[in-house]
Amino acid sequence: MKRLSVLFILLAMFCLTGCLSTGMQIKGDSELSAVAEIAARRIGFFVAQNEKANIETITKYVDLLLTQDDDQLQAMALYGLRYLSTKYTGDPLLADDLLTVMRLLGVDLSLDEIDLDGGDLKTLRVFAEAFRKGLKV
Repeated sequence: MKRLSVLFILLAMFCLTGCLSTGMQIKGDSELSAVAEIAARRIGFFVAQNEKANIETITKYVDLLLTQDDDQLQAMALYGLRYLSTKYTGDPLLADDLLTVMRLLGVDLSLDEIDLDGGDLKTLRVFAEAFRKGLKV
């Protein structure tokens, strides 16, 4: 029975990662927002645990980010995602959460700017709000 359970979990993981790696995106869906929210809360929690000295500054940055127009929001989010992706490369769970969120949003960190559509901007705001909640857990 254990082998069957492990096989099922592995099969599910392969199916999910296969869908993500094909470039298939469901922009603006509630499922996308839910995935981003779960990952963002975990990222926020992890950052809060490891950045105790800077937690107030990080929280203010996220609060400011959430009040910005779409262009400024994207610029600030890109900066924040770059910071997180370079600072926390040693934690595989956090790195995977960041990669998942960036893939779902279609964010490429090698570009100078990002240009998200309305559904992705909504998801990005959900991501930022969930990240803020994770900081306070």
